Amino acid sequence: MQTKHKQLVWGFLSIMIMLLIFYFSADTAAASDAKSSFIVDHLYPLVQSLLSVDAFTFLIRKTAHFSIYAALGFCVFHFVSLRSRSWKQACWITIFFCFCYACSDEVHQLLSNGRSGQFSDVLLDTCGSMAGSLFARMLDLLIQNIRKREKTG
Repeated sequence: MQTKHKQLVWGFLSIMIMLLIFYFSADTAAASDAKSSFIVDHLYPLVQSLLSVDAFTFLIRKTAHFSIYAALGFCVFHFVSLRSRSWKQACWITIFFCFCYACSDEVHQLLSNGRSGQFSDVLLDTCGSMAGSLFARMLDLLIQNIRKREKTG
């Protein structure tokens, strides 16, 4: 696939994830709690001997933050790396971009009824984007290594 087409795909996926984040942040506190409760109600019986329901709910909510930003970091990294001089530059640009988006997301939550913005969530989101970026890099290296072996083997 040509570089321009790859950029379109990764850019589109990045925007779709950002829209999904925006959609979730627009939820009222009651709607957000209902979404979390749906997941907790179905999964809590598996861990009830290990965690209280409050601790598990907290874990689910924070895992959702980390995971969606890991996906965003993965996609943005691929988008940026097609134009960057190095993977390190692409990683830093991705992390900075996702940090800024996480800040704007928390401000957006402040505007949603009953929701609050927390800088700790910005930090968690940024860690998720770092993990997604590094995973993207490791996956790229693995694919390059496999291709090299196929050519020489």
